[in-house]
Amino acid sequence: IEAYRKAIALDPQDAYPWNGLGLVYALREDWAQAEEAFRKAVELEPDDGAYRASLANALRHLGREADAREEEARARPLMAQESEYNRACFAALHGRKEEALRLLEIALQKHPGDRQWARQDPDLRSLHDDPRFRALVG
Repeated sequence: IEAYRKAIALDPQDAYPWNGLGLVYALREDWAQAEEAFRKAVELEPDDGAYRASLANALRHLGREADAREEEARARPLMAQESEYNRACFAALHGRKEEALRLLEIALQKHPGDRQWARQDPDLRSLHDDPRFRALVG
């Protein structure tokens, strides 16, 4: 959190550290703080589908289902431009397990170093009990 806060202080207009801060809060299940950080990332880069998907996830965890669905609707067309990894996260968040696993497999073939993050990525929690997920991430 401190590192992301320092990065934000250096350039508050850079969406990347705001999103990273949101991910840390999501890992801690501090959804109110995660929403705040993700919302700032979306404000700075409104055409980033992954940032919008993360915001939708935080809103859902806060019980704000209608707001989450609105954000998902905005994210959906933008996700076509995202990496396989981000598209896998989006699919996992929306209950499309088979699609998520297929995209995650492609993503990890391209970037094997992402396995460690995938094991803890809050967007992929819905896959954790699936043996295929465990086989993919080790």
